[in-house]
Amino acid sequence: MLHRISEETDILNISLSLPYLEKALQWCTDLGDIADMDNMLDAQAARLRFGFTFDDGYANVGEILNLPRSAPMTVYLATGFIDIKRRFWATSIESLLLDARVTALNLSDLGLGEFVLSDKVSRRHAITNLNCLLKRMPPNKIDEIMQSIYERLDIESDDSNQFLSWAQVKALRASGVTIGSHTHNHAITSMVSEAEFIDEIALSNQTIISQLGEKPLHFAYPNGQKQDIAPFCEKVLVDAGYRSAVTTIEGDNRIGDNPFMLRRYNLSTERMQTPWGTPSRAMFTTLLSNPLRMH
Repeated sequence: MLHRISEETDILNISLSLPYLEKALQWCTDLGDIADMDNMLDAQAARLRFGFTFDDGYANVGEILNLPRSAPMTVYLATGFIDIKRRFWATSIESLLLDARVTALNLSDLGLGEFVLSDKVSRRHAITNLNCLLKRMPPNKIDEIMQSIYERLDIESDDSNQFLSWAQVKALRASGVTIGSHTHNHAITSMVSEAEFIDEIALSNQTIISQLGEKPLHFAYPNGQKQDIAPFCEKVLVDAGYRSAVTTIEGDNRIGDNPFMLRRYNLSTERMQTPWGTPSRAMFTTLLSNPLRMH
């Protein structure tokens, strides 16, 4: 599971540099096969297979076209943020609190507490904590809180985002990348009703079909932990024609496992890098074989 291709330090631990991705691809090729989602689902013989997946649809994912050799990959799009002026709250929190010209942010009246912003360490801590708190709220509540934060920090709301354009998505698809859905509004399914989730899937499907001329068959749950996945999701996805859904629950998958609860490993620079700033094959393989899921 990947999110962003970036060389920059990443507070949310969701970025991997392109050279590190190249290393990971090579190491996986040494260990087994790299396969797309359809081939993994259709597999009958036991063999080690790796699927590389990107959630959300950040613009810098387009950098994978610059890899020296292509490999099967899947990009799950939150279609409501593609090629449109609309901020995504998670990345907005990151930039807002890093750049804020205050030493504290009091959101107690919103039920979120007070956040210290006195130095880099406290800002990183605040970003992580506020991100976790907002994930537990309905989408409309998140929008209200984000608007309030902009006002309290006296910063004009920025409607720009860091997501792909449809031209970039089409280039990825033309290169062989599978395009899947991540809902339309990045809706955490446990925070919406079944009817709202059906609408999210329908809108996401319609948007992808209108742009690419094909229906998505693979889905990624936003946030994707067990408590984030509503009981009705699998039936809605099956009825909509999907073949699989991936979670953010860490682990591997075996032939015969539920294809709508597939596990993944979060791959980021921090989890592959030695203290000396170099990619480590040992750390990478330890990540994949950790029986206690201690990451």
